[in-house]
This record gives sequence, structure tokens and C-alpha cells, in this order.
Amino acid sequence: MRSTLVLPSLILLLAFTATPLPVKGNAQPDPVLDISGKQLRAGSKYYILPVTKGRGGGLTLAGRSNNKTCPLDVVQEQHSFKNGFPVTFSPVNPKKGVVRESTDLNIKFDAATSCAQSTVWKLDNFDAAFGQWLVTTGGVEGNPGPRTMRNWFKIEKFFGDYKLVFCPSVCNFCRGLCRDVGIFINGGVRRLALSDVPFKVVFKKIELLRAPQMLPIKNKHSFRNGLPVTFAPVNPKKGVVRESTDLNIKFDAATSCAQSTVWKLDNFDTAFGQWLVTTGGVEGNPGPRTMRNWFKIEKFYGDYKLVFCPSVCNFCRGLCRDVGIFINGGVRRLALSDVPLKVVFKKV
Repeated sequence: MRSTLVLPSLILLLAFTATPLPVKGNAQPDPVLDISGKQLRAGSKYYILPVTKGRGGGLTLAGRSNNKTCPLDVVQEQHSFKNGFPVTFSPVNPKKGVVRESTDLNIKFDAATSCAQSTVWKLDNFDAAFGQWLVTTGGVEGNPGPRTMRNWFKIEKFFGDYKLVFCPSVCNFCRGLCRDVGIFINGGVRRLALSDVPFKVVFKKIELLRAPQMLPIKNKHSFRNGLPVTFAPVNPKKGVVRESTDLNIKFDAATSCAQSTVWKLDNFDTAFGQWLVTTGGVEGNPGPRTMRNWFKIEKFYGDYKLVFCPSVCNFCRGLCRDVGIFINGGVRRLALSDVPLKVVFKKV
């Protein structure tokens, strides 16, 4: 009887071993999708927004303390209606335009700050006072390896949405931390830090509105031309104002203020939540100390738009945004915006 039982068992075993097992190919990770269902693209601007409503808004920057204002930490807006600053994603392979799940990438705020450090995210040293691994800025973009491990994050699927993860794989022989990114609350400030409770997020792309929806005027009454301006290109020997070239803009007007009428980008206005265009700038003298005084004119749907994207300092990293209209209390102020102010020029 034993011999009759062993033979079928051997035949059954051979049948299993002879059947090839399915082999999973080297499929790429799934792309990360925004709230519109579109793939996240490297270099495009997105807001990182919380899934849970009523517990803060998008992400912005704040100092660690009164004694430590730079570099700035990554924090969450207190109010849910504020989107914070947009970010750009740079995958570890710069040739891959699509941002994919569980893949190393740099995250960078598209914002100008008063700090010398970059706005690239990085994991800071352990903060003994807070007892936390906080996410700060001042990281290095690109150059994957053991020296830049703290600059790399990942986006992973999490219950139908996404979470941010610090688990760099840019160094094969290194052993580092591997944890989710969550929210640490201290003194009312919601800081990003490594946590056992992930911060559940979605991504909202900044879209430009089409030309017919642009605000075509900068005064409340379309029949008023406002004050004339003069343009001073970065190279004063060039008499022609050219597109996408740094220039100063100055009102040809007398005021009761001691400051000049040269345009400049003001410090971030926390009351308005805006980067407003003001006056009091310095004409000429291109360099790191005058970066906020330089604007550009760029072609836009057959007409033009104003842009703040200074290139007068090769080693500086600044903000690069269109100039649009911010309306408050019936006043239409010029401010950095995702919706450009479409303009034309009339010689006086």
C-alpha cells in the first residue's frame, strides 16, 4: 500500500515544480496623482494640502524660535483656507518627468525668504529641546549620495490619498532613519516632523487661467491710465527694453514719501498673506542686495505680463513668480500671483 501512495505524491510534486511561477517584471512605481487625477510632473508647482479639514491649511515657512530664525522650518498654516507656499518636486532621476510613488525626490518651496539658505527641504539634526526630528530647509537639490541623504523624501499611497515619508535610498551602504512625516504641535505652531502618525495629504496643481480670464486693467476705472513709468534695463548701455531681461521699473511721479518710486518686492505680508509689490527700491547696482528691485517683461498670449524672477545674482536662489492682482477692500494691489496681469504699454 505504501508504494501505491508514494507514486501519486511524487507525480503531484513534479507537476508543481514543473509549472513556472509568475515573475513580476521591473514595472515602475505608480505615478502620484493630484486632486484632478493628473500625474505630478517634476518642476510643476503644487500645493501640499491636508486631507483632514479644520486642522490647518497648506505648508509654509517659520523660524524655530526668536533666537533661531534661519534656516526656516516647514510648518503648516494655522487656517485651513490658506494654501501656503507652492512646492516643486525633483525626482532622483532628473530625466524622469513624472513623480512616482516610493521614489526619492527633493521638495522645494517656490518662495523667496530673508534667509541665505535654500528652500529645499531636509531633515534637521535631532532637536533635543523639542525631542523631535524636524523638517527644515537649507537642503541641496540633486547630487544623490551619502552626503545628501537628509534632503530626500518620498510620497507613498496612504488609505486612498498620500503621505510624505523620510526613507532615503540614495545610498546603498548607508543606514538611516525610515519614518513617516507627521505634524508636531508646539506653542500653537504645527511643524512637520518624523512621526508614527502620518500627515495625510493631497496635491493641488497651480494652473494658469486662460487669457480671456485675465485681469486686463490695474485701476478701478478703465479710463484712468495711472502714473507713467520708466524702465531701466540691467545693462544701462542697452537702450532697448527686451523680453525676459532684468529691469528696474520706476514711477515718474513725486510723492510725499522719502522713499524712491522704484518698484521692489516687499517682505511677505502676513496680514494679507501676499508678496506685494511696493516702492522704495534702488535703481541699478545689480547683485544679491538688490534682487527684490528687478522685474521682467515676458510675452503672454500675444501681449505681455510682468514677472518677478531676478537673475542678477548667479549664486542666489530666489522666488520666481508672475505679477498679478490681489484685491482687498476694493483696492487692486500688485502682488505675486498664479494669475498674471496681462498688460500692454502706451508711450507718453
